[in-house]
Amino acid sequence: MALPGASFSDGASREVPESGRYLCNLVSVEGYQHTVKTTGKQMPMLRWTFQTAKQVDSEGLPYSFTKMTSTRYGGDESWLTQLLDQMLGKRLTRSEFEGLDVEGLKAKAWVVAITKTVNSRGYDQAEVDSVKEHKGEAKPAPAPAKPKVKPAPVKVDDIGDPFDEEDEEDDLPFL
Repeated sequence: MALPGASFSDGASREVPESGRYLCNLVSVEGYQHTVKTTGKQMPMLRWTFQTAKQVDSEGLPYSFTKMTSTRYGGDESWLTQLLDQMLGKRLTRSEFEGLDVEGLKAKAWVVAITKTVNSRGYDQAEVDSVKEHKGEAKPAPAPAKPKVKPAPVKVDDIGDPFDEEDEEDDLPFL
């Protein structure tokens, strides 16, 4: 008997774009229970889902990027603190945090920087590195500059002609 509503996934996901920065919309912030593999303990988490506003995959669908965070805000090591501080450009006070309007965040445009990596099953995935409010055109991250090395000049004046038959026997080491 098949499991109702269940589907198989081998770890492959949708197409992943190259590493870079993408103009995106925040489409959802959902709470869920994450099970810690080592302890089996469940902990509340937030799933932030962003979709590209301009770029689409080969099927014509926007790329989707997901960032998982904790639900606690305020500590420097909290993933939620780190994400919101990036997005809003400042640390929120308790009253600002308690009054945070998720719909207001969804109404803004965001520049999401991602790195294309490979998951444990060998499939591409997008890791969200940073999220900042859109303040101009989002462009792909530039490739690192390669140092320009000028080759050293080669002196050719004192190189003998290898096809000169005159000294051919003198140059052979085995005669």
